Amino acid sequence: MKNIILTSMTVGGLAVLLAGPAIAQNASGSGNAGADGANGFTAKNVNHLHPFGSINVYNVGIGLARVSAWVKTLSAGERREMVGRCSIIIQNQQNYYSETTSFCQNFAIAVAENLNANGNTR
Repeated sequence: MKNIILTSMTVGGLAVLLAGPAIAQNASGSGNAGADGANGFTAKNVNHLHPFGSINVYNVGIGLARVSAWVKTLSAGERREMVGRCSIIIQNQQNYYSETTSFCQNFAIAVAENLNANGNTR
C-alpha cells in the first residue's frame, strides 16, 4: 500500500485510477474489453526484464512529452495492454527498474491528458 500512496502523490492520483477498470475502459473506449485487458496482468506475469512484452518502447524515453506523443500512436489494444502492465508496475515499484516505473507514471499522466483532450472524462 505504501507504494500506491507514493505513486498517487507523484501522478496526482492517477495510479489508483490506472489500477482500476475505469481508466482501462476510458483508454479503450469500450467497457469490458478494457477492464479484462487491465485485469489480466499480475506481478508474476509482468517480467521485470521485459515489462512491456512485445510492445516496442525502444527510443521512447521516459520524459512526459515523448511518452505523450508515443501514447497517441498506440492502438486501443496496445493502450489496454499498457494500462494493465503499468498498473502492475506502479503498484509493485520495488520489483522494477526506476526507469520503468518513471515511464509508467508518465504513461498514466499521458493517458489522462489524452482523455481530457478528447473530452472522455467522467
